[in-house]
Amino acid sequence: MRIVPVSELLKTGAQLIVPVELEISENNALNGLSKKVELLPLENVANLVSGISVRSEDVTSHPVDGALPLLRISDLSEGTVRIGERYWNPSRSIRPLLPDQHIRRGDVLISINGTIGKVQYVRAVFASSSQVLSSPEGLVGIAQKGLVILRPRNASLDARFLAAMLASDTLQALMRRLSRGVVIAHLPINILRKIRIPIPPTPIQERVLRRLEAQPGDALEALILVLADNTEDPLLHLFRNSPALSRLTGDAVPETSELQNLTFEALNEFRQFRNKITAPRDNSKPLPNTNPTDDITHLMILLGAIPIHTLRQGGEAFFEAASAMRAIATTAEPIAKRIPSTLGRYVTRLIEWLARWEEAARADLLTQVQLTTEHDGLDFRRDAKGVPHTKIRVTLRGTIPLRNFIARVPDLLKGAIYIGEIQPDKPFDIDLEIPDNLQWQGHESGGGFRRPLYWSAEGPDGGALSGESEAQIWFTWTDWGGTGPFEPAPDTELAPKTSKWLEYENSPYVAGDVVDDPGMFFGRKSLLTDIQTHINGGTKVILLEGNRRTGKTSILRQIQKTDSPPNKQQWLMVESSLQGTVGDKSRSGISTREIFRMLIRDIGFACARAGFPVELPQMPPSADIGTFRFNFAKALNNYIAGIDPYEALQIFIDTTITAIAPRRLLLMLDEFDKLQVGIDNGVTSPQVPENIRNLLQTRPSIAAIIAGSRRLKRLREDYWSALFGIGHRIGVDPLTATEVAELITRPVKGRLEFTTDTLQLIAQLTARQPYLVQSLCAHIFELAKRHSWRIIRVPEVNEAAAQLVHDNEHFHVLWTYAESERRRYILWLCHRLTDEPHRVNAALLTQRLEEAGLIIPVDMVDDDLKFLIELEILALNNTTLGPQYEVAVPLMRRWMNKNVDAEAQRRRAIQEAQRRAS
Repeated sequence: MRIVPVSELLKTGAQLIVPVELEISENNALNGLSKKVELLPLENVANLVSGISVRSEDVTSHPVDGALPLLRISDLSEGTVRIGERYWNPSRSIRPLLPDQHIRRGDVLISINGTIGKVQYVRAVFASSSQVLSSPEGLVGIAQKGLVILRPRNASLDARFLAAMLASDTLQALMRRLSRGVVIAHLPINILRKIRIPIPPTPIQERVLRRLEAQPGDALEALILVLADNTEDPLLHLFRNSPALSRLTGDAVPETSELQNLTFEALNEFRQFRNKITAPRDNSKPLPNTNPTDDITHLMILLGAIPIHTLRQGGEAFFEAASAMRAIATTAEPIAKRIPSTLGRYVTRLIEWLARWEEAARADLLTQVQLTTEHDGLDFRRDAKGVPHTKIRVTLRGTIPLRNFIARVPDLLKGAIYIGEIQPDKPFDIDLEIPDNLQWQGHESGGGFRRPLYWSAEGPDGGALSGESEAQIWFTWTDWGGTGPFEPAPDTELAPKTSKWLEYENSPYVAGDVVDDPGMFFGRKSLLTDIQTHINGGTKVILLEGNRRTGKTSILRQIQKTDSPPNKQQWLMVESSLQGTVGDKSRSGISTREIFRMLIRDIGFACARAGFPVELPQMPPSADIGTFRFNFAKALNNYIAGIDPYEALQIFIDTTITAIAPRRLLLMLDEFDKLQVGIDNGVTSPQVPENIRNLLQTRPSIAAIIAGSRRLKRLREDYWSALFGIGHRIGVDPLTATEVAELITRPVKGRLEFTTDTLQLIAQLTARQPYLVQSLCAHIFELAKRHSWRIIRVPEVNEAAAQLVHDNEHFHVLWTYAESERRRYILWLCHRLTDEPHRVNAALLTQRLEEAGLIIPVDMVDDDLKFLIELEILALNNTTLGPQYEVAVPLMRRWMNKNVDAEAQRRRAIQEAQRRAS
């Protein structure tokens, strides 16, 4: 025998493998129980049945006779099993199905492929389809390969207890260590059989289960406490009963706004706990299970020493205390990792949150740092050499001082000024020299100019800080007369009579209403050309698809203008909106009769406005258009009474076609997808789409533009294909960057000017959506008028954006369009995760949902993401990390920051999931 060093063996490619039996037997946590409870291999106490291998041709997505629900690992959720998405047809299978391969209520399922150790006690079953075939009593479905069915061999083992033990941290870690495979992990079933399980008497099992029901946690830890006949470890009791510690160590993610209060409460409780350990009062009982020399006590002493009172002070003192806290946390982290089971996990997670809070609090203090400037409009003077001067008063805002402060003001300050230290809210002056060639700006009340103030400094921790403020120099004609503060005037264009600026007057931007004025309708030239080409070329139906506030109605309105396609000499255009008639009294939707009545009414009114009045039977003569409308509406009720409403529409349209010839009839049907609401609720006949298709196909002189949301796509894929199959789709996409710039600048030419950076920022914030562009610009205009702004820069846009997103109705409606609390929480996660260094994809979102207490298969997350993209609330954008999901409109992200309570939304999503599972 020759002794060979391990290093030499490794050079030969040898592998050092610990025998499975040794790895299983050398588990300290389990071995500690062996004196109090029997440890038995899993195969001795339960039958193990492997899931079946299936061929793709044997699997269907819908139930058929004899098919059984097929369960995958992803169908296991917390407390429920999802069935109804995949079915296995045993009649096609080569191998017969054995009776014990059926999953029954009361079984335990465990995953051994990919995701190792996912455990589910089969209790509640959630059917994702109402068409799930009924199965024999107690049968749930069939387990696919990768799942193992566990059934206790006799009544001495409760299946719920078995599931809880397998889900404990100790056994989960053991199963992961025993798994094989580099790319895809696999736990061989023969190894799973050998894993030892603690099997206490049945009464002890029941006590453990009752304890876990009252206080969810680690089953092995609960067993240890029950065997010790102990109520609970005092520190574990503190974690579970303290609201602050529960939030910081739970699955939910605390928001930055609440993190500070939670941290202070938690640190205060640790300080009190530390005092009970190190210096108990004379009349107090000693805490059980605390040894001044053990890791837990050492850890509590460390965390209790964090200078909480200094941290509360904030400002400069915070940075010194935060450095001390960081050093304490660094010392505590390895100690926390040595603490086993649930308590160790709680403490480790707490230390992680302390580090996050310290980082967030530090960043918050630094972001509060800003410089504000003030200028006295009377402070203009010349020095001994006749050079014009003025000064600005600068104030540091925030709670921390800055050291080694340097400031520069281009054109007005030669070089830079240096100040050793500046304190918050203690102003100082900077003298500025005004050059003769400076270009001033003027308007009806006065004149002046703006220049950026660039600054740099060191924070209390020595870190470099920098920023930009603005020096606004302004005077009024009232104070200085027609020449301004200097003679001759710095710029003769500043004189009140020759001011280059026009009066502000009223805002020209159209925010919320239909754009009827062609002068305020920008862009869409290619879209209008596309419509003209297809309508004049014989296309019978154009599908104009765009979501809320994308300008579909404004496009329909512009089509009717003289210079817009199609030409009025060729077509009589009828705009008809499904929002323009009375709906059903008890259910959402419009009755079939009302839909056809609305079309007759709108066609009749359009003919009258165009000079081709088509009168109804028994309708009195009309002297003017107003009288005609009244008489027509009154006669219409009698016209469709006692006759099939579709037949009435056909008769009236045939009469209209004759009256307007050689013109043709162009129906422009707005909000058309709302027809589906009536069909779904049984208010509207599902025959209506077929009626409209028949109307268009049998009459060469009629065409239609059907406008609606992106949901038209789903309608096109349903029985609506009878109508939409003859149509051409045109999407209402965002404006181009050039069109956005034109929409912003042209309406206010001579009144406001926008910098290039500002135009780009507005386009980015609004995602180039015309409604949002107009809304944001309307807020900018009102602020400019109030503050006498003429040049609009980035700070002005941000101020207007803050006003716009405050309780904005448009974003609130988009939020409700998500239709489920889970989708809204996914939307929030996409918003919050965008700034993190991870690509936001379905896998990451599934993981974060699970951390938040929502166990959802990744394919359901995929479906939710597709739904949100269809609504254009989410977008799949290319980033440096790769394609990732982001909130489509950056302004909506700002709205979410102000109006969405993430923790409340998480709770609503969980409650919704629980209702659906019950």
